[in-house]
This record gives sequence, C-alpha cells and structure tokens, in this order.
Amino acid sequence: MNFTNLKLAWRNIWRNKLRSSIVILAVTVGLFGGLAASGIMKGMVLDMVSNSLETQVSNVQVHNKGFMANNEVAYIIGDSPDVVAEIRKEKAVKAVCERTKSFGMATTASKGVGVMINGIEPEREKEVTAIYTKIADGNGTYFSSEKKNRILISEKLAKKLNVKLKSKIVITFQDYEGNLTGASFKVEGIFKTQNSMFDELNVFVKKKDIDRLLNLPINSSHEIAVLLDDYK
Repeated sequence: MNFTNLKLAWRNIWRNKLRSSIVILAVTVGLFGGLAASGIMKGMVLDMVSNSLETQVSNVQVHNKGFMANNEVAYIIGDSPDVVAEIRKEKAVKAVCERTKSFGMATTASKGVGVMINGIEPEREKEVTAIYTKIADGNGTYFSSEKKNRILISEKLAKKLNVKLKSKIVITFQDYEGNLTGASFKVEGIFKTQNSMFDELNVFVKKKDIDRLLNLPINSSHEIAVLLDDYK
C-alpha cells in the first residue's frame, strides 16, 4: 500500500513538469540560502568570540571580588605573583599574566576622553593575548623602548585625540589612596582590532610605570588573565 501511494505521488509530481520543477528549485534555493546564512552567522559569532579572547578577556580572569563591582583601584589582588604561581601549576593552563587597570582621562591639546588604562608586562601579555600583532607596519612598536612612560593606543583613539607616533598624551587618574595624579606618556605604537568599542576605550602602558604612579603596594595587581590549552 505504501509503495502504491509513493508511486502515485511520484506520477502526480511530474504531471505538470514545469510547475513541479519551479517548486523543487524554489525549495532547494531556499534551503541552500538558509543554510548559507546560518553558516555565515555562526562563523561571524565564532570569529567575534575568538577575537575577544585573543585581544581582551583571555579564557579566565581573576579579580578581587570588589573590583568588578566598581573598578576601584583599591580593590587589588595582594601577593599576585604567588597567585600566578599557583595558577601555573594547573595542567590546563597555557599562560598567565598580571594586569593593573584603572579608569582615567587621556588628554591632548585638542581633546580629552575617558579611557581604561591597562598596565601590562609586555612579554607575559604576549603569551596570553595578541595585541602585539595588531600593530601594522609603520604604526610603531610594541614596547621595544626601554624608556619609561610609553603608551599604545588605537587608530580610532589616535584620530579622536589628534595624535600620532611620538606624540605626548597626559593621563590623569586617582591613585591607590584616592589622590588625583597623572603623567605624560609618549605614543610608541598604534594598534587596530576588529572591535571598535574596545579600541576606543583601551590604552596600554607598562605595568611598572602605572604601578609607580598609582602608588600600588608591591606585588599587587587588579587582574590575572589565564589562557588555557583548550577553552572547553
């Protein structure tokens, strides 16, 4: 009975070959288009996640529990090198780095904008994130200078502040004791990622430079970023 029904259905489909061909073609194109759109969207999402992991968040972040609530400088991780040493013992860990983070104002003669100051240890940061690869040829270097108070900014922020390589930017912020402080930083490199919001907000300086200006306790940080062998 089922075979008979199938045979009748097949004959019925081809009773009007033009109509059936148009329907089959429409369904095929629709399915192909839907699958293609789904694949493109999934690829875009995975690319965004990958880009965020390699330039911003890493796989795991460790903070003082009070820091994420309001990003205050006072909420530090004390004895952070010891914490890093413990994290490195985990088999799943590929690399670890410490960061000092503080909100502040980046000011030039023409404009001032709010920024997140990321104090990093350049060589350790290279093991965890790929910011150093986002500096195009001719846009400077990734902390190759041994001189103090060097800064990396994005192309978008450079245009906003009207600065270029070797320009000076004054960064002001509150130190560990709540006092307003700041210093002049020279632009050493200009980077560009796929995330324009990240680029507009974040600047990078050497951790030892910003720690000194913030008067942070020795061996402390605000964030420990962890890269894993397998994010799953």
